[in-house]
Amino acid sequence: MIRHEDFQQISRELFKGLDTNLILTLNLTAEETDFSRWNDSRVRQTGTVSDRSLSLSLMQVEKEAGALRLRRSEKVVSLSGDFQQDINDLKANLSDLSKEVSELPVDPFLTVPENFGSSRKVFNGKLPEDTGAALGKIFASSPNAPLTGIFSSGRMIRANSSSLGQDHWFETDLSHFDFSLVKSDPQGQARAVKLDWAGGIFDPLAVQAEIHEAAQKMDLMMRPKKKIRPGAYRTYLTAASVAEITGMIAGIFGESAVRKMGSPARLLRSGEALLSEKVTIHEDLSMGSVPVFNFAGEKGHDLTTVVRSGRFSESLVSRSSATEFGILSNAAAESEAIRAVRLEGGSLFEKDAIAKLGEGLYLSNLHYLNYSDFSAGRLTGMTRYACFWVENGKLSAPIEDLRWDDSIFRFLGSELEDLTREVRFLPNGSTYEFRQLGGAHVPGALLKSFQYVL
Repeated sequence: MIRHEDFQQISRELFKGLDTNLILTLNLTAEETDFSRWNDSRVRQTGTVSDRSLSLSLMQVEKEAGALRLRRSEKVVSLSGDFQQDINDLKANLSDLSKEVSELPVDPFLTVPENFGSSRKVFNGKLPEDTGAALGKIFASSPNAPLTGIFSSGRMIRANSSSLGQDHWFETDLSHFDFSLVKSDPQGQARAVKLDWAGGIFDPLAVQAEIHEAAQKMDLMMRPKKKIRPGAYRTYLTAASVAEITGMIAGIFGESAVRKMGSPARLLRSGEALLSEKVTIHEDLSMGSVPVFNFAGEKGHDLTTVVRSGRFSESLVSRSSATEFGILSNAAAESEAIRAVRLEGGSLFEKDAIAKLGEGLYLSNLHYLNYSDFSAGRLTGMTRYACFWVENGKLSAPIEDLRWDDSIFRFLGSELEDLTREVRFLPNGSTYEFRQLGGAHVPGALLKSFQYVL
């Protein structure tokens, strides 16, 4: 695995001899991941992914008639792990960038990079030494659980440096158990209950508890499905369902989205709309799921509160937006989306949620989310996996898939009855190109009503 010292040595080599009008910024993405793919509780594929790539961002700074003219060119280079080979390859790519950048048009929204200092954060976990053996023991205790999915576990690294002197390093350990229990009902139709567990310290007992809870729900899934007529129903959203929703609204609090894209957060900022006073949403960089620095190397605050007690608190402002709108940056990501969502919990215990719901719908998972009316904050999506009709405070029957369509100003506003005390971590499970960092720390949510349309 690449070390901080290796990254510093690569940086020094690339920063040597740069022309005075060029500024080079480096961003490293690396991982060492053990993975195991299972089907019917049997190993189908296992292995280790060792991946390292370096992004080179070269900016040309020129003065003309007293004004700065800025151009930038970027390239991503895979690293082999052989130092000299990598240096030769990187220098060749840097030479190409140097020729290319002078031919690009001036970008009026670029800002001259600064030295944002240095940081080092290392979150050491306790990961299984042998993934197959660890999962084998877990599955052996649940012989009747036909589990299908992927377990990934390992260290992820992000680092940033620049020719101006900044040096940031971040590494974290994470195990992610992303499985479904799949079983055929009496009619031969497959039914599934999803499990999702993640943590820096691998906890076999916690994973087993998830499996046993899923097995209990699977027994209920064998009952005939209940068709629900369109309308508004009392609803309980599990933390997994809430995480899908917060993933959708994570991008509405960016300054550019509020000013230029008609983000629904503009209604919060103007005071035209409110969320429930129970809702407080942060970008939380303190939990070890993402680095405190962004692509430019700016260091953000551990906690940036975008909504406090239902009211707009602060937008996320990138350097580009700061330049465009003449305001201060708060070191947001380039996308200005929340990198690590934290929704504060409420007063409801998870164990009491179904009884408190009384009669209505229990939604374990949601999918296919989209905006049906972005400017009004209206979301739509489908129910998924183990979703149930609840009667007399008990799970009664699985439901046929439903489409829902409702406004965040209702289900996180007027119709929010309570949030659970327990706050769960649901990681970003994407592995496109590499394992993604981030995720959401969210509670479950009890709603007075939620609107279903099909």
